[in-house]
Amino acid sequence: MFKIFRKPSKSLRIDFYCYFLSVFKLFDFLVFILTFGIFYFLISVLTSYVNLDLAKWLPNKYFQFIIVFIFSDFIDYLRHRFNHLKHFWELHAYHHSATEFNLITTSRGSLFEAGFNSIFFSIVYVVVGGSYEPILFVVFLREWYVHILHSNVKWNLGVFGRFVFISPMDHQLDHSILKENYDKNFGLIFVWWDKIFGTYKKNKDLNLKIGIPNNYFHQMSFFKGQLHSFNRFIKSLSNTL
Repeated sequence: MFKIFRKPSKSLRIDFYCYFLSVFKLFDFLVFILTFGIFYFLISVLTSYVNLDLAKWLPNKYFQFIIVFIFSDFIDYLRHRFNHLKHFWELHAYHHSATEFNLITTSRGSLFEAGFNSIFFSIVYVVVGGSYEPILFVVFLREWYVHILHSNVKWNLGVFGRFVFISPMDHQLDHSILKENYDKNFGLIFVWWDKIFGTYKKNKDLNLKIGIPNNYFHQMSFFKGQLHSFNRFIKSLSNTL
């Protein structure tokens, strides 16, 4: 973290801007302003008219926690795969443009992508329902683990990394700049989903280069990069119409 105040790289500066906005809740505020609140409106409609509340069949909070934990990670897997689809990649590429990992890299993201992500996050509550305690605890554990995944550590977690959790090493492969590693290792906590759906690939390269080709985000200012990401998304959509 001291690199931020000494001689930060362009990648680290962008991470810090996103982290600062996130910590002070300015990120959510900007998402609301720049998207005219449309995603918050969609979420309110979704939560108002759909409430399966499956947790009511599991009155024990420990079982609720387990179900919420597993289901929320499955939704995270689907969300991540969604973000890699052709048009939405133009937004998600902002996160992948990081050329180095540190504890705050997980905060790096497109303001506009965050709007789409919020819909996926709301699905967990809509489907599972129940009390807030299990959901809050799951959110805490998830945030803690994704910070570890985006840290510059060479952990493969041994047997746990093969059968239970996606390891930091394997998540780094998701950020690989190499084309053959694209669309691999979408999981954020459990490794099961990637193995079930055939998107798992073991990372054996301790010196894997991360980032995106022709990293245009590091050639412009923070907010210009955010708008550039959105413009590429709109252009990609318009080219298919």
